[in-house]
Amino acid sequence: MRKYLSAISLLCLTTATAIGQSHITLTFTSAFDGSYVKTDSILVENISKGCDTLLRFPDTVLALEVVSGIQKNEIMDHFAITQNQPNPFSKVTTFSVVVPLKANVDIFILDHSGRKVALLSRELPAGKNLFTFSGGTDLVYFIAASAGKSSRVMKMVRTGWDEVTGNEKLDYNGVITSTEVTKSGNHKSSFSFSAGDSLRMTGYGMTPLQFRSSDILFDRPARDTLLLFELKEGIPCPVEPALFHEGKCYTTRLIGDQCWFRENVNAGIRIDANVSQSDNGIIEKYCYNNNPVNCDVYGGLYQWYEAMQYSNQQGTRGICPEGWHLPTDGEWNILSNLLGGETSAGGPIKEAGYEHWIQPNTGATDSTGFCALPAGMYFDNGFHHFRTNIEYWSSTNSYGPYAWYRILYNNNAQLVRTNYYEKTTARSVRCIRD
Repeated sequence: MRKYLSAISLLCLTTATAIGQSHITLTFTSAFDGSYVKTDSILVENISKGCDTLLRFPDTVLALEVVSGIQKNEIMDHFAITQNQPNPFSKVTTFSVVVPLKANVDIFILDHSGRKVALLSRELPAGKNLFTFSGGTDLVYFIAASAGKSSRVMKMVRTGWDEVTGNEKLDYNGVITSTEVTKSGNHKSSFSFSAGDSLRMTGYGMTPLQFRSSDILFDRPARDTLLLFELKEGIPCPVEPALFHEGKCYTTRLIGDQCWFRENVNAGIRIDANVSQSDNGIIEKYCYNNNPVNCDVYGGLYQWYEAMQYSNQQGTRGICPEGWHLPTDGEWNILSNLLGGETSAGGPIKEAGYEHWIQPNTGATDSTGFCALPAGMYFDNGFHHFRTNIEYWSSTNSYGPYAWYRILYNNNAQLVRTNYYEKTTARSVRCIRD
């Protein structure tokens, strides 16, 4: 939709001149394995303000109105336009103007060329004021609303030249007295942006083989930016698509009803493998061949008690962040059964290709987005199986010095359940959400 950039820029420049605000245009595109693919939808979350907005294809451009703290009217602090629903729309769509205090408000609709096609000026009561807009012949419209020194702009997209509905029309449908506008969960649907705000942007699409795919970007945009989603198979967990733990950013993947880390845990202080990990209040890890670079790529290696942080309770948090835990043997079984059982469940969770796995990497598709990497293990005073195996702890005891764990191999598609080597073996960890 880049053909509308000039219209967006013109609108934002006009608004900025009138009320002292600047604008930033974010343009999104996607690629999979180096080739460009369609971006089906984009969730843009303002982490700093706790609000979000959703773009759907063919709408791949977001025009941000940057609110200046100096020129912001304190009385109209929460003046906002909520994203229209549905968006894109065919003939009719609805939106709201949130007014914290009774005020005279000007609302007008512009087409992509900047021409006013509908106008409404009236005193609006405090609350969520509801409007209906009927589209005409254009495919892109902008809602502009102003009250005093506060102003907001929102973009709307209409589908199909063949669905002409006649002249554009704007109608007022009353007010909901609460000023709190919720979209889903605890997110506010009125999207606002100030200089320095941190955005999390999640792009969704389909791979050429029609697997669901996604990518997450973080930015504090300060200028017009072209953003590229490098789509990976699988989708993030809606409740927590990404999080920071022990100074590292982790993304998540929803597989069935389970929410998993997409990366191997890399938490704690590296120690040499000839030193035993101990209950000293500090998370300790080994890196393959005592090389920190391997921890950066493949994650740390942990003895069972260190991973569990010296608890014997299955499902304990261990070295995972709050709200997460080491998966139980039963939770690994659920994943394995969902993906076809022990003989074939490894393929959908192994990273495909040979960048990290040594050939043949049998059956690897990573269709879930789990992206298991072959970190190897440490046992009997030596490192073993780098780039051919990965072993994941469960939090479930077997008997005596043994606990259940899972193994993935480069030469088959299995997800093997075993308890063969002792808890003193150092293995990889994935976290699962409570």
